Amino acid sequence: MALRLPARHPRGLYALCAVELCERFAASLFGSLLLLYLSERLRLSLGGATRWGGSFNAMVYLSSVLGGVIADRWLGTRRAIAIGAGLLAGGYAALSLDRASLLYPSAGLLVLGQALFKPSISSAVGKLYEPTDRRRDDAFSIFYVVFNIGAACGPLAGGFLRTTWGWSAAFAVAGLATRR
Repeated sequence: MALRLPARHPRGLYALCAVELCERFAASLFGSLLLLYLSERLRLSLGGATRWGGSFNAMVYLSSVLGGVIADRWLGTRRAIAIGAGLLAGGYAALSLDRASLLYPSAGLLVLGQALFKPSISSAVGKLYEPTDRRRDDAFSIFYVVFNIGAACGPLAGGFLRTTWGWSAAFAVAGLATRR
Protein backbone atom coordinates (compact mmCIF):
# COMPACT_ATOMS: atom_id res chain seq x y z
CA MET A 1 0.00 0.00 0.00
CA ALA A 2 1.42 3.37 -1.02
CA LEU A 3 1.69 6.24 1.40
CA ARG A 4 -0.76 8.97 0.41
CA LEU A 5 0.45 12.48 1.09
CA PRO A 6 -2.02 15.26 1.79
CA ALA A 7 -3.02 17.27 -1.25
CA ARG A 8 -1.44 20.71 -1.57
CA HIS A 9 -3.68 23.72 -1.34
CA PRO A 10 -3.40 26.93 -3.36
CA ARG A 11 -1.33 29.70 -1.79
CA GLY A 12 -4.46 31.83 -1.77
CA LEU A 13 -5.92 29.67 0.99
CA TYR A 14 -3.04 30.50 3.30
CA ALA A 15 -3.34 34.20 2.49
CA LEU A 16 -7.07 34.14 3.22
CA CYS A 17 -6.42 32.25 6.46
CA ALA A 18 -3.91 34.90 7.57
CA VAL A 19 -6.34 37.71 6.78
CA GLU A 20 -9.20 35.95 8.58
CA LEU A 21 -7.02 35.18 11.60
CA CYS A 22 -6.23 38.87 11.98
CA GLU A 23 -9.83 39.97 11.42
CA ARG A 24 -11.24 37.49 13.94
CA PHE A 25 -8.53 38.46 16.42
CA ALA A 26 -9.55 42.13 16.09
CA ALA A 27 -13.30 41.46 16.17
CA SER A 28 -13.14 39.23 19.25
CA LEU A 29 -10.75 41.64 20.99
CA PHE A 30 -13.27 44.43 20.40
CA GLY A 31 -16.27 42.27 21.25
CA SER A 32 -14.77 41.17 24.54
CA LEU A 33 -14.16 44.78 25.59
CA LEU A 34 -17.29 46.43 24.21
CA LEU A 35 -19.56 46.26 27.26
CA LEU A 36 -16.72 47.22 29.58
CA TYR A 37 -15.82 50.17 27.38
CA LEU A 38 -19.42 51.37 27.21
CA SER A 39 -20.08 51.05 30.93
CA GLU A 40 -16.67 51.79 32.44
CA ARG A 41 -15.20 54.35 30.07
CA LEU A 42 -18.31 55.98 28.57
CA ARG A 43 -20.35 55.62 31.80
CA LEU A 44 -23.44 54.04 30.25
CA SER A 45 -25.66 52.11 32.63
CA LEU A 46 -25.32 48.35 32.43
CA GLY A 47 -28.74 48.15 30.75
CA GLY A 48 -27.83 50.88 28.27
CA ALA A 49 -24.48 49.27 27.49
CA THR A 50 -26.12 45.89 26.98
CA ARG A 51 -28.76 47.33 24.65
CA TRP A 52 -26.12 49.24 22.69
CA GLY A 53 -23.88 46.17 22.41
CA GLY A 54 -26.77 43.93 21.40
CA SER A 55 -27.92 46.40 18.76
CA PHE A 56 -24.38 46.69 17.42
CA ASN A 57 -24.01 42.90 17.14
CA ALA A 58 -27.40 42.58 15.46
CA MET A 59 -26.43 45.24 12.92
CA VAL A 60 -23.15 43.45 12.17
CA TYR A 61 -24.89 40.17 11.41
CA LEU A 62 -27.89 41.62 9.57
CA SER A 63 -25.76 43.93 7.44
CA SER A 64 -23.83 40.93 6.14
CA VAL A 65 -26.84 39.95 4.02
CA LEU A 66 -26.81 43.29 2.21
CA GLY A 67 -23.00 43.29 2.10
CA GLY A 68 -23.01 39.89 0.42
CA VAL A 69 -25.41 41.11 -2.24
CA ILE A 70 -23.29 44.21 -2.87
CA ALA A 71 -20.14 42.08 -3.11
CA ASP A 72 -21.76 39.57 -5.48
CA ARG A 73 -23.43 42.06 -7.79
CA TRP A 74 -21.16 45.08 -7.89
CA LEU A 75 -17.84 44.94 -6.07
CA GLY A 76 -16.63 41.39 -6.46
CA THR A 77 -15.13 39.27 -3.72
CA ARG A 78 -11.60 40.68 -3.75
CA ARG A 79 -12.63 44.35 -3.66
CA ALA A 80 -15.28 43.70 -1.01
CA ILE A 81 -12.66 42.08 1.24
CA ALA A 82 -10.20 44.96 0.70
CA ILE A 83 -12.80 47.69 1.24
CA GLY A 84 -14.26 45.85 4.24
CA ALA A 85 -10.84 45.47 5.85
CA GLY A 86 -10.11 49.15 5.27
CA LEU A 87 -13.40 50.18 6.87
CA LEU A 88 -12.71 47.89 9.83
CA ALA A 89 -9.23 49.36 10.29
CA GLY A 90 -10.71 52.86 10.17
CA GLY A 91 -13.35 51.97 12.75
CA TYR A 92 -10.81 50.55 15.17
CA ALA A 93 -8.49 53.51 14.57
CA ALA A 94 -11.31 55.92 15.43
CA LEU A 95 -12.00 53.96 18.62
CA SER A 96 -8.32 54.08 19.56
CA LEU A 97 -8.60 57.87 19.81
CA ASP A 98 -10.77 57.17 22.88
CA ARG A 99 -13.30 59.94 22.34
CA ALA A 100 -16.96 59.38 23.15
CA SER A 101 -17.97 61.49 20.15
CA LEU A 102 -16.37 58.91 17.84
CA LEU A 103 -18.35 55.94 19.16
CA TYR A 104 -21.16 56.13 16.59
CA PRO A 105 -18.95 56.90 13.56
CA SER A 106 -16.55 54.10 14.50
CA ALA A 107 -19.43 51.67 15.06
CA GLY A 108 -20.80 52.63 11.64
CA LEU A 109 -17.44 51.90 10.00
CA LEU A 110 -17.24 48.55 11.80
CA VAL A 111 -20.75 47.55 10.72
CA LEU A 112 -20.07 48.53 7.10
CA GLY A 113 -16.69 46.80 7.15
CA GLN A 114 -18.12 43.58 8.53
CA ALA A 115 -20.99 43.76 6.03
CA LEU A 116 -18.53 43.55 3.15
CA PHE A 117 -15.83 41.42 4.75
CA LYS A 118 -17.74 38.67 6.55
CA PRO A 119 -19.61 37.10 3.60
CA SER A 120 -16.82 37.73 1.10
CA ILE A 121 -13.93 36.04 2.88
CA SER A 122 -15.70 32.67 3.10
CA SER A 123 -16.84 33.00 -0.50
CA ALA A 124 -13.23 33.60 -1.54
CA VAL A 125 -12.18 30.28 0.02
CA GLY A 126 -14.82 28.43 -2.00
CA LYS A 127 -13.75 30.16 -5.22
CA LEU A 128 -10.24 28.72 -4.92
CA TYR A 129 -11.56 25.24 -5.79
CA GLU A 130 -13.81 23.60 -8.31
CA PRO A 131 -17.03 22.34 -6.67
CA THR A 132 -15.93 18.72 -7.19
CA ASP A 133 -12.39 19.23 -5.83
CA ARG A 134 -11.87 16.90 -2.87
CA ARG A 135 -9.61 19.47 -1.17
CA ARG A 136 -12.43 22.00 -0.84
CA ASP A 137 -13.87 20.53 2.37
CA ASP A 138 -10.38 20.32 3.87
CA ALA A 139 -9.79 23.97 2.95
CA PHE A 140 -12.91 25.09 4.82
CA SER A 141 -11.85 23.01 7.82
CA ILE A 142 -8.43 24.66 7.84
CA PHE A 143 -10.06 28.07 7.41
CA TYR A 144 -12.40 27.58 10.37
CA VAL A 145 -9.64 26.27 12.63
CA VAL A 146 -7.65 29.43 11.89
CA PHE A 147 -10.83 31.50 12.40
CA ASN A 148 -11.25 30.02 15.88
CA ILE A 149 -7.59 30.52 16.80
CA GLY A 150 -7.92 34.23 16.04
CA ALA A 151 -11.19 34.41 17.96
CA ALA A 152 -9.61 32.72 20.99
CA CYS A 153 -6.54 34.97 21.08
CA GLY A 154 -8.37 38.30 20.70
CA PRO A 155 -10.01 38.48 24.14
CA LEU A 156 -6.80 37.41 25.86
CA ALA A 157 -4.80 40.11 24.10
CA GLY A 158 -7.57 42.69 24.58
CA GLY A 159 -7.74 42.16 28.31
CA PHE A 160 -3.97 42.34 28.65
CA LEU A 161 -3.64 45.45 26.48
CA ARG A 162 -6.49 47.26 28.22
CA THR A 163 -5.20 46.62 31.73
CA THR A 164 -1.56 47.29 30.82
CA TRP A 165 -1.75 50.24 28.39
CA GLY A 166 -5.41 51.30 28.26
CA TRP A 167 -8.32 51.40 25.84
CA SER A 168 -6.44 53.20 23.08
CA ALA A 169 -3.76 50.52 22.91
CA ALA A 170 -6.29 47.70 22.77
CA PHE A 171 -8.30 49.28 19.96
CA ALA A 172 -5.15 50.36 18.10
CA VAL A 173 -3.92 46.75 18.05
CA ALA A 174 -7.30 45.67 16.65
CA GLY A 175 -6.91 48.28 13.91
CA LEU A 176 -3.38 47.17 13.13
CA ALA A 177 -4.48 43.54 12.92
CA THR A 178 -7.07 44.38 10.26
CA ARG A 179 -4.52 46.36 8.24
CA ARG A 180 -2.49 43.19 7.64
